[in-house]
Amino acid sequence: MISGTDYMDMDKRQGQTLWQKLAAELVGIYDAHGICAVVAYELAVYSQTTAVVGISDPLGKYYDVWVCESDGRTEQHRWSKEQASFDPIINAGVVIYHEKFTVPPSELVRSELWQLPRDAILAVPIPVRSNYEPVTPPGLICLIDPDTDGPINTDSIAELAIFITPVLDRAYLRQKVDRQEIEFAVVSDISYALTSTLSLQKIYRQLIDPVRRTLNVGSISVGLIDPDTGEIIFVDMLMGALFADLPPLRLKPGQGIAGWVAEHREPVIINDAYKDARFYSGVDRQSGFLTESMACIPLQVEERVIGVMQAINKKNGEFNQNDLRLMQAIGGPLAAAIENARLHAAALAEKRRIETIFTSMSEGLLT
Repeated sequence: MISGTDYMDMDKRQGQTLWQKLAAELVGIYDAHGICAVVAYELAVYSQTTAVVGISDPLGKYYDVWVCESDGRTEQHRWSKEQASFDPIINAGVVIYHEKFTVPPSELVRSELWQLPRDAILAVPIPVRSNYEPVTPPGLICLIDPDTDGPINTDSIAELAIFITPVLDRAYLRQKVDRQEIEFAVVSDISYALTSTLSLQKIYRQLIDPVRRTLNVGSISVGLIDPDTGEIIFVDMLMGALFADLPPLRLKPGQGIAGWVAEHREPVIINDAYKDARFYSGVDRQSGFLTESMACIPLQVEERVIGVMQAINKKNGEFNQNDLRLMQAIGGPLAAAIENARLHAAALAEKRRIETIFTSMSEGLLT
């Protein structure tokens, strides 16, 4: 006959086996989604119960979810916050054994999570709360209709959450560092390229693709202030095919997001352009372009604003402060390069004018 102590020792050995498997598999994985997929698989196969692992996107709009059956078959989903119904569990901050009959009917109907169990779920939020600011976005680990006598219970699933939290933190920190290294390299390359030419066309060509790819946006535009009228005139070669047959785009002083940024000397993020009163929709109506979101910074030389740079239509998620910081890091060298190119062009024009005068004088044609 096996005593209660023997059962505890057996559970402990089984638990160690799961931790050892996870530790061996996760040691070389620095992708948070890969970690979640491995955890869902190993937990489901080990417990012989359907396992669910979900993690929020950084903006908190949806959850990426991995549902793994006991035979290892795994499906990945993207659920909205309403579909997931994770928030009550996450907000509780502790392990929950939640019976299905206690869930309100309205939630049962809309919830993807509650379509899975017959009777109950055993769930724990991740990351585990601690004294430091979490790096990992909120999520959960969940067993569907868990066996009450199975190897995973309330204590062991809590230990699993504790075990997984630093692994996920490491992945998100690595992702952040990798992004910073890429951005630093892009800024360095662009800064070097901008200081190596005095041609405005070369400046714009060297700018557009690296910045667009790094920010993951639809387009980059640059508008320069006309010193005589104060209008913002956008650079034709950056405007795209829809603007090819249109006259140069001009905005009056203070008009649109670009005008506001130039006037107030402040960067702006707009993640829903048509809901912002400052947005000027006339450009979209004229061109057929659809502006959905925008980040815009002033281009300054010392205290003087010479124009603006815009990143338009973020392709994945929304613009954030990291995007703005990257644009500002590029904006300084860009403004200096534009100003130097303008001064160089003005100096060449003045040189040609003087040469023409001297040529005319030498030929006795000065009038």
